[in-house]
Amino acid sequence: MGQAFLPGIRYDKMGEALFCHGEHVEEPSQIRPALERAFKSAEEGKPAVVNVMVDPTLTNLGAISMAYAVLFGHVPYRDLTKYGKAMRRSFLGFAFPGFEKYGIPDAPWPDGWEPIPPEMWER
Repeated sequence: MGQAFLPGIRYDKMGEALFCHGEHVEEPSQIRPALERAFKSAEEGKPAVVNVMVDPTLTNLGAISMAYAVLFGHVPYRDLTKYGKAMRRSFLGFAFPGFEKYGIPDAPWPDGWEPIPPEMWER
């Protein structure tokens, strides 16, 4: 709901600009070495940012919860992705009668074990 997968964003480079050690990981085999370098940097007193590229169609099961929907309640409905709108409607619809008032349709309960279809990340 509140997460966005923005291609090409290099958080590791942002960290480096703030005097952190930066690591960019694209393959599973790169994770351990990147973490080892990041921990070594932290042990030497320099914070580290490890930017791991992930499959945007998978989600954390913790993200499919009422708490998650509430935490991103500040994001205007119109700015949410289709997935975010479904999450908000699924988890907060019972508490806010405004959904019906403004013609916002019911949304199916997301299945946390299934990949999220790419079209659900569209606005």
